[in-house]
Amino acid sequence: MDENRLIQQLLSIWQSMAPQGAWVQDGFLLFMSVIAVVMLFFSGTVIGLFVQSLWGIFVTHRHAVESET
Repeated sequence: MDENRLIQQLLSIWQSMAPQGAWVQDGFLLFMSVIAVVMLFFSGTVIGLFVQSLWGIFVTHRHAVESET
């Protein structure tokens, strides 16, 4: 599928949610953002590697905090 067509479809879905309220639109954008981050995380791109390193720092910090308590 062409990237422009996919973006147009996502925007039309987002615009069709306008009558349901801003919260629904915000939830849809948040959901799409989470999907994009997960795809970047597993694809191994530069941004994905950055997200993986942040995840590693987060997990390491949590293990350190849990072992202190």
